[in-house]
Amino acid sequence: MKKIIERIHFSVMDTHGLGTVELVVLVVVLIGLALLFRTQITEIMMGILDNIDTENITIQTRLILVGTYL
Repeated sequence: MKKIIERIHFSVMDTHGLGTVELVVLVVVLIGLALLFRTQITEIMMGILDNIDTENITIQTRLILVGTYL
């Protein structure tokens, strides 16, 4: 009986592989949040990409009008 209790105690106190479990839980939580807020994330990213594209066209147009476009 004492050996069984010792084995249970050692298996509970063993922290080998605990970092891996924490990493897996963190990845699962991040994926869950991404799935939960996917529409909001998509809208934000599309807005950023549209803004970058618009600014790029504006900058190129200004450079062409000034005559310094390479």
